Amino acid sequence: MEHLNARARFEYENKDRLSGDLKKASWQIDQTPWSLCPLLPIPDANTASDIHKAGYTGDKVDPEHIEELSRAWVLDSRHKITGFDHQYATFTAGVENFIDSAVYRSSAVSSLHLTYYHVPDVAKHIGRPYSTVSDAPPGALCIIELPTPQHDTAYVTAQITKAKARGHRVAVDLTFLPVATETVIVDLSNVDEVWISANKAWNTGDLRPAWRFSREPVPDALTLVHSRGRYNNASLSALSYMISTYRYDQLVEQHLPTYHHVCKVFDLTPTSNLLAAGRANTTWEPMYTDNWNYNGLIGTHNLIHTHGKYFW
Repeated sequence: MEHLNARARFEYENKDRLSGDLKKASWQIDQTPWSLCPLLPIPDANTASDIHKAGYTGDKVDPEHIEELSRAWVLDSRHKITGFDHQYATFTAGVENFIDSAVYRSSAVSSLHLTYYHVPDVAKHIGRPYSTVSDAPPGALCIIELPTPQHDTAYVTAQITKAKARGHRVAVDLTFLPVATETVIVDLSNVDEVWISANKAWNTGDLRPAWRFSREPVPDALTLVHSRGRYNNASLSALSYMISTYRYDQLVEQHLPTYHHVCKVFDLTPTSNLLAAGRANTTWEPMYTDNWNYNGLIGTHNLIHTHGKYFW
């Protein structure tokens, strides 16, 4: 639909989603009502450029060495993680690959309500029964995102324990752990798979470095490709650079005070995720999935990025 000008387009697309100072801020940031849509990394052109340069111009790296560094990177953070001693590791570009594999290998799939939409989307796409963790049928795989902005962290860790007590296989997705606003305490001793990623905290573009750690060898193509050295070396090189350059907690150490300032200025409810804050009755439409899980949230990435430039 054509509009007379940018303001007319803004008003049409906003449809009263944003109001007051949030509406004003979104217009000032980029003249669209989508600048506050969650969940995206905090813009940092220099960091993004450095990551990509390291990925595409770096030498070939040793995956076993980067695996060791990745484990230490997570364990040396402020979080209290026990039981992270999974023997087998697989590298790929994007946690979505791990989700796809896990769903294909399962008879039924569960996740927490209002967590990553890709899980129910894939389950529906390939015809696997999907439910929330509390209603998971016997033998179901439970994919649990930790932390996740729609749930209290203690509640999420309790759901991991309950799922294992019911005999479910459990995969824990730690994608957002680098931007957790609080110290996460979790025991991964009985967890079947652990996924870590860097692409939601830092802008890694199409490099999307991610690891899957498992207690047993995973019988899928990702394992085969990794074992034959056909992993994405640019992605692995980028991760090597990130580990050597950034602390795992660096973004929270740098931006948490600004996050709380932004929440106060715009009357938002802090969440467990630096990149999102709560705001009731906020709906992001249209979206490409019916399982969109970020309604009721405001993306804080651009508000943090432009702090001090405008009125906040």
